[in-house]
Amino acid sequence: MLYGSFKSINDTTYRVEIDCSLNYEIGSTRSIQFVDDPIEIEQDVDDTFQHIIKTSAKITLLVDSYIGDYLFTANDREINVRIYKGNECIFDGFIQPQSYNQDFAEQYTEITLNCQDFLCTLENHKYRDDLDYQVVKVEAGNKTFLQMIQHIFGSSRAIYYDSSVRCTNSTNFQKIFELIGISELIVLGDEEDDLWTQEEVLNEILQFLNLHIVQIGQRFYIFNWANMRKVHTTMSFNRISGEGSATTSIRANTISVTPDLYKSDDT
Repeated sequence: MLYGSFKSINDTTYRVEIDCSLNYEIGSTRSIQFVDDPIEIEQDVDDTFQHIIKTSAKITLLVDSYIGDYLFTANDREINVRIYKGNECIFDGFIQPQSYNQDFAEQYTEITLNCQDFLCTLENHKYRDDLDYQVVKVEAGNKTFLQMIQHIFGSSRAIYYDSSVRCTNSTNFQKIFELIGISELIVLGDEEDDLWTQEEVLNEILQFLNLHIVQIGQRFYIFNWANMRKVHTTMSFNRISGEGSATTSIRANTISVTPDLYKSDDT
């Protein structure tokens, strides 16, 4: 593992962990060091029509030799990257395939690692890519939205929901995902080339419910913009899938949104 810590000008400790074959503590010698501003995390939020909010990160190191062979990957879910602020994980994702950049002009050169969260990878994976297409098609049936989401995210990733959309006369926040569903044949298509991506399936579910999803650290949050607009401090969420505490909350400003994005009903 390639790992290391540094402190910001506000004396906040940040820690980076990269699950690669290079076992080295960043900053333990001058061979691999952090640059002055080594981390940049950005959420891709253009407007309130965007149902899947993706997060990317850049990690820049100063090195005295080539280390790209340890960080090269052709798989978008192979090299896991985690960034912590204090004890809180603020980014959990992967190095983008074939996307690092390293200069060789000086004795010490910078290498920048472009990272992406799990939601960014959905566009590169087909729905139910864990099984052969013909097997999936034979076994296809009616699936609830929750079952389809679990096929995409797996059983362990924690997904939380702000309970903003409910079925009529239902007090159970989870029922909206359990009672509504579609036939898998719709997303499977007539041939294997017609099979929807995981991103297309998830986007269709969220668009139908007018909901949005974002990954913050190691958790995923499904929410409604209108509900967020009403909240000025923290938002409460209930877990609908995966492992973790039954309830949680986040600061309303954790998601990078400005009033301009939802300033009118026409947005």
